[in-house]
Amino acid sequence: MIEASCICTLIPSLVTNTKLCLIIHKREIKKPTNTGALASKCLSGSEVHICGLEESPLDYKNLIEGDYENLFLFPSHHSKPLTTELKKTFEKPVKLFVADGNWGQAKRIYNRFQRLNELKTVHIPVGEPTQYHLRREHGRAEGLATMEAIARSFGILENVETQLALEKVFLEMVNRTLVSRGTSSQEL
Repeated sequence: MIEASCICTLIPSLVTNTKLCLIIHKREIKKPTNTGALASKCLSGSEVHICGLEESPLDYKNLIEGDYENLFLFPSHHSKPLTTELKKTFEKPVKLFVADGNWGQAKRIYNRFQRLNELKTVHIPVGEPTQYHLRREHGRAEGLATMEAIARSFGILENVETQLALEKVFLEMVNRTLVSRGTSSQEL
């Protein structure tokens, strides 16, 4: 990213009880528009793992921790809406697993985890449309950028201040990237 577009100085260090475990698809790692990695930089204590590397396959089973309520954020047909009511049922802090990649990549990561049958699956209730105007996900009108989904999840699991802090960094990254491409969010 060119210097005028850099948002490094805007990245907060948010300390939360909820732990983010980001599983990035190998093809997503070096994309400058990767929002999951940006979210992990904002949230202290985040874990980032790469899947799909032949030389070092990811051992999904070792990521699950007994000291946490392990949840996988993914809109599947059997996932539950992530709500404050659901949060009240948890006796431990949450470790939130999030797949980072395009829709097909995220679905493959989710399917690998589901073979373990040890994680509850949750999804974000339908809300505002995405503000991610950098890439399009075909066939998923309700789709969100990874960071948007993480921000909304942390808004429920933690507090609205955490959600707003993440969304502020996200929107600034989107706007600066659009400007570097010669457009702006107002033109969309």
